Amino acid sequence: MSTLDRIQKAIRRLTDHQKKIQRRFRLIATLRSTTFFLAVGIIFLWSPGDVHLLPSLPAWLAFLTLIVVHARLRKRRMACHRLLSLYEFWKERQMDWKGDVSAHHSEEKPIYRDMLLLGDYSLLAFLDHCMVPEGSHRLKQWMDLAIEGPAADAIRNRQRKVQSLAGLRIFTARWFSSATDLVDPLTHAVSSMTNADPSSEARHSERPNTAE
Repeated sequence: MSTLDRIQKAIRRLTDHQKKIQRRFRLIATLRSTTFFLAVGIIFLWSPGDVHLLPSLPAWLAFLTLIVVHARLRKRRMACHRLLSLYEFWKERQMDWKGDVSAHHSEEKPIYRDMLLLGDYSLLAFLDHCMVPEGSHRLKQWMDLAIEGPAADAIRNRQRKVQSLAGLRIFTARWFSSATDLVDPLTHAVSSMTNADPSSEARHSERPNTAE
């Protein structure tokens, strides 16, 4: 299944879901209005000539509950509408990848034409999902900063710093490599004991004991 087929399938699924939400939204709106008028009618028509708030309390509780449910359905409907708009936008991009020439076309730098950064079927036209012109202009500014890069002096300064750090790393590596030639005193003592000359040990054992 291609990307366009998946997008169309998602659009159909979201459209059905949006219709269900819309039907529930209208039903809750009707019930809310009916409950409100019922509560007001109970207050004034429960006993003619008197005002009775207590008998209308269940109707008011139902009315408040319907308000909460209606608000949640409104949020779900808006979220579904936004997601559906996004899928429609992706579908248009898959079918017709073409940007706004008047907003993205520029003849100032040849690199824009050589690398297809601006204009029809460009990188900016593919990346620009902004709904307002301010977002498109900001994306264009970010692309300009990435293309232009820092000044030459800043690049040379960074290169000098990298070279100095590289020298420090080489010096550190040399220090560690030379440090491996150093002998630990304890290791040296153990090595001397294990590699001792047997004749010297024999002479040491034959030495008379002066303490006796």
